[in-house]
Formats: sequence, structure tokens, C-alpha cells
Amino acid sequence: MLAGYNLIVFEEPWVLTAVTPQCEAALSAFYLAVRGGEETAKPRAREMSTDCEVGAGVDASDWGFRPDRYERLVRSVGEKERLSFVGFVGHSWGVARLAYLENYRFDWSVLIRPFPLGVRVDRLVSARAAMLGSYSLPPTLIGGDVALQSRSLPVSRFDALSSWVALGYVDDDEVPDVQAKLDSRASTDMELIGQMSDSYWGRYRVASMSPAFLAQVQEMCSLVGGSSEPLAGVADSRDIIRAQFLPCDGGDPGTVVLPEMNQVCVVTSSQDTVVPETLIRPGLFENSARQVAWVESKVRSHRSFDGGDRCLQKVIGVNGVSTDG
Repeated sequence: MLAGYNLIVFEEPWVLTAVTPQCEAALSAFYLAVRGGEETAKPRAREMSTDCEVGAGVDASDWGFRPDRYERLVRSVGEKERLSFVGFVGHSWGVARLAYLENYRFDWSVLIRPFPLGVRVDRLVSARAAMLGSYSLPPTLIGGDVALQSRSLPVSRFDALSSWVALGYVDDDEVPDVQAKLDSRASTDMELIGQMSDSYWGRYRVASMSPAFLAQVQEMCSLVGGSSEPLAGVADSRDIIRAQFLPCDGGDPGTVVLPEMNQVCVVTSSQDTVVPETLIRPGLFENSARQVAWVESKVRSHRSFDGGDRCLQKVIGVNGVSTDG
């Protein structure tokens, strides 16, 4: 359906930004403090933000896209290639990137499982935790951590809870098998729990973290505000989700304005535990677009692009002509 368009996809800045030894050490200290449910997790988060130069100032490192630089990048590509921009396709955090282009005008946009811009972090954490439901710690972890030869760190309560939160990214056809291995009373798969926890936090080596986490902090904190709830241990999935936002230190969510659009189509899923459908505000899109269409996906996994084709059909149609279906 997009065969007649030039598509522009940008490399994420964190892929090209060097991590200094000081920043790497601060990331590790933050991860270990969160992993241990320590009261020092909040100060470690602040130190990480400082040592890794995460922020919005001119001296900040480029881990994620900052609004002004993203807009300049888009404009420079358009000028160099002599392109005019007519449409935008974004998944999840892509809606924030669309907001960075508030001075542009698009014929159409397709947004798949968009992040709930303008929602405070505490409300987001509560909604996600409620959708995940309760999780019973595997019996083998009740007595303490489990050491595995394949891992530099033992599998802990932290890993089990992180894997439960990470279930929201697993492909639907794999969920029953994976969930059984995470929550089985008899045969819990400790290897799998450790792998899913590491993937969720971007852990590698012993306690190193992927700089992709810094990109998340740099872009997300200004739009979700700070949490009013301290981290007091790691007792449930709510604590795992809240820990991700510890670097977001106070303030209210920034004001979000989307660019003017003729049409926008939004894909949501009532089963998505990463972006709860109930938090996606229709007004955000209705205030910017003449026509707003909605597509409901039955797929649970947040990684899914299911519904995207149906949205494209609504806004550009088979031959570039929109339909009402």
C-alpha cells in the first residue's frame, strides 16, 4: 500500500552515541540499586542522569531524539532530497515523534498502539499494573535467589517480576507456553525468567545496561512528569514498572500538540498491557485531525503491527484514495 511513497526511517541516536566509562558505571549502579530494591535507587537514578548527560540542555548527549533536532533532521532530508511530506506512520512512541513535527501539516497519519501522551507517570504505572494482574512468585524463589551456571547474576524476585512485565512484548502465539513457564508451580523455567528480565532491562555482561534505556529516559520523562511514589523494595510488577521512571524527577507532563492532519487512523488493543487502551485520549487526535478513524486489534503483544494495514486502507486506500470502511 505504501509502494508509491518514498519512506524515511531514521537510525536511533543512541546507536551512534559513545558511552563513557563514567556513564557506564552510573548505569550499572542504577541497575543494581533497582535490582536490589534499595532506597538508593532514586539517588542512583539522578547520578545516572548527570553522568550520562541525559537532559534537554544544549550540553546533553544525544541518546534519543530531542524535538528541535528531530524536526531539523526531517527538514534537512526533505530539502536535500526535494521531498514534500504527506504522511506519517508511527508505532508506540512514534506518536511522540509526530508531536515533534507540530509545525508540519500531513494529509494522513497512522498510529499503531500510540503511547498515551499527556498522561502522568503514576496513572500509567497503575493502569499497566492493573492489566498485568497478580503474579505468584515461583516456589523456588521464595527461599531466595537461584544461581545458574549460565548467568553472572542469580535469578531473583526482581527477575521473575520483570519477566512478568515483559510478557506484554511476547508474540501472542508464544504467550501460553511462556506464561506457563513463568508461572508454573512445578516446572518454572529459571533460564527463561533470567533471559526475559535481561531483555526487558537491556542488561548485558554483569550489570551493564544498553544505552537504549537512556534514550527512553531522555525522551519520555519530559512527557510523563515525575512519580510521587518512591521505590520501597521490589514486591510486585507495579514496582518494576515504576522503577523505569525513577529518573523522571518531578514536574508535570509537557503539553502535547500534534501537527494538523486531514486524516488520522489509530490502532489500539484492549489486551495491550504496555499501552493500556483506556489511557489513549481521543481528544489528542480530534483536536488535530479533520477525520479520526479507530481500528481495534485483538492481538495482545505490544510489538504487533496488526491493524496497520486496515488503517492505511482507511486513510490512503488501495490506489491512494481513502475509503470509509
